Amino acid sequence: MNGKKKILAMAVLCAVASVGFVATADAEETMTHDLDEVIVEADRDSLPGGYIISKSKNGILGEGSIMNIPFTKTSFSNKTIEKFNDPTAPLTSVLINTPSVRSSSYGLYNDFSIRGIHTTGYALYVNGVPGMFTQSTIPTNFAERIEVNAGPNMGIEGTTLNESAGGMVNMVSKKAADEPINRITQIFSGKSTYGQIIDIGQRFGKNKSWGLRINAENISGNTSVDDEELTNRDIFINLDHRDENSSSNLFAGYRQSKIKNPRGAFQLGNDVTQMPSAPKNTLNYGYDGQEAALDTWMVTLNHEQKIGKEVVAFFNGGYSRYDLYKNITWRAVDPYIITDNDGTFTAHSDRDGGFPMDSYYLQTGLKGKLTTGALTHNLAGTVDRMWKYGYSQYSNGGGRTSMVDTPNAGNIYEGRYDGKIPALDINHNGFYRSSRTNYWGWTLADNIEIGKANLLLGLHGHHAETLSYGKSGVKADATSPTYGIMYKPTDKLSLYTSHSESFSAGSVIGKDYANEGSILDPAKTKQNEIGIKYKMGQLLTSLSAFEITKESQKVQYQSGIAKPFLTNNGENEYKGIEFSINGKVSDKWTLMGGLMYLNAEQKKTKTGNLDGIAVNGVAKWNAVLTAEYTPDTKTSVWGRGIYTGTAKINNEKFTVPSSLVFDLGISHKAKLGTTPITISATCYNVLNKDYWIPQGGYSNGNIAIGTPRTFMLSAQFDL
Repeated sequence: MNGKKKILAMAVLCAVASVGFVATADAEETMTHDLDEVIVEADRDSLPGGYIISKSKNGILGEGSIMNIPFTKTSFSNKTIEKFNDPTAPLTSVLINTPSVRSSSYGLYNDFSIRGIHTTGYALYVNGVPGMFTQSTIPTNFAERIEVNAGPNMGIEGTTLNESAGGMVNMVSKKAADEPINRITQIFSGKSTYGQIIDIGQRFGKNKSWGLRINAENISGNTSVDDEELTNRDIFINLDHRDENSSSNLFAGYRQSKIKNPRGAFQLGNDVTQMPSAPKNTLNYGYDGQEAALDTWMVTLNHEQKIGKEVVAFFNGGYSRYDLYKNITWRAVDPYIITDNDGTFTAHSDRDGGFPMDSYYLQTGLKGKLTTGALTHNLAGTVDRMWKYGYSQYSNGGGRTSMVDTPNAGNIYEGRYDGKIPALDINHNGFYRSSRTNYWGWTLADNIEIGKANLLLGLHGHHAETLSYGKSGVKADATSPTYGIMYKPTDKLSLYTSHSESFSAGSVIGKDYANEGSILDPAKTKQNEIGIKYKMGQLLTSLSAFEITKESQKVQYQSGIAKPFLTNNGENEYKGIEFSINGKVSDKWTLMGGLMYLNAEQKKTKTGNLDGIAVNGVAKWNAVLTAEYTPDTKTSVWGRGIYTGTAKINNEKFTVPSSLVFDLGISHKAKLGTTPITISATCYNVLNKDYWIPQGGYSNGNIAIGTPRTFMLSAQFDL
């Protein structure tokens, strides 16, 4: 299906849905169950100011107050999601509003770190179901809230295929509210990025027990980076049903992402002796003809059924299909190499026909309450299974042509010299299944209420199998405990301490490494945390200290071999202090943000030569603060400052300078005739600062160029 047909199909579907709402409203209602009062508006449980939700998912135990969860937890509202809707990096633009998270997004990739540990969209959850997205640009238009848990927490979360040792992110889809919504938003961003966002929802049936919500977007054009062009098209449908005994939610979506001439990242070569200053932020070093394009399909199903007064049976499941069908670009693991102090770089060009990937997840369990004397037990138990299939191509050259190097391809301060990709021909005749990863797991959890104290106990166990077809595989069994205690002397004060762990299965090494197809051994992550949460007037503040130990992987080069090797080697230790503040400081002023100090070091490396060396690409300081001024109910003016401290790369050979970036925005509500309209203007990087973004999770630490000044205008119509 070509692009025009996909857009037409989306428009027709939305129009049909709208007509269907009208028809349903007059239809005879035949439902037999009564519906409890359902309130699903975004600000139902919001803290004063509306940016943060006071409740969040607490693993398999279900939703609970963040004051009762013994971890650092942030739940962003739909207000936050809409306000920071940068089309080039919508997810990370939201996530960086907590000091736990730092963005390392560039080009096609929306990477980020949680407490200094690199992660990607592969580790995301959607409605509590893992494995629904990949590393590429992640949409947020379908999300009612986005939850961030800092630190590993498999002991109460259950199985996840792509572990995020630093924490987890769960995106909760929008459901139809009691009042209908018919909303169209027009946006303009960058140099010529233009698009529409559609949000339609209505409840129907007896007592409005059924709800339908449709979200779609069509955005395309040139970004603020020279010659970079993106296209994002998607449609997401959420159907839910609730009555006094059960609730069900079916979510399905399709996403197409394309990016032409995407800007890549850099590494510093052996002959570089000083850290280069950041080049002009609009420069693009991509080669004409570079393009990446992918399709993503997904579906999740959640169901809860009362089977007794205090017992609920539940099911969570999902399927995702990822298809990178065009990939003519640089190689992410081995980006452009700066070869000398004057900024000259060597470029790499790479072509393959892409690859598909299938992910599946099934979970079923029971949860309920049990009182024994003075103790109230909130119990939950689950069994789950998750599996993923990776595919490679039948082709000449094994699916990917040899990497083409272009020496002296350009200069970071001048741009590229030769703007054409060398000829890279590839013939392929479909795909074959090349890898498989299976998990079988179980989880038990108990949140015990003892007067003013809560004791959380969780234990997850699983069996994992990773197989590279035609080569050896690896099997692993592991248990990951979680435990914590929270004491609340008053409703406004919570004191807690906790321990949590996670365990990643062995993984198949990909095409970018010399030991492609080999299996990496499983790795463990452990975290200890102590903290305090305090409600002060209309403000919620939190302070925590943590220590994370993560078994690490290292990228190593060998003489005469172009591609590097990826191996397990030692562990990384992350020690930090984190402070956050959210809520209103007065009737007209709202704050959101905080700061984090983080010391990350390599430990127990095989030769010992890296022991005590800073983890590459991890900044010691990270701070963010948004201040919003609302002089009246119609107008909002806000500013955001994002500070990233210095970071070491190339095993402390270089120091990436700190950066401070400011964003500004204003919105005003009015009426166009009888139609409510909200006009918004946003400027990201308002001072147009040139800066480097340090990236952990790669060989010596990549560096990417910060996003240039980007204007965004939007008009939201409530029809």
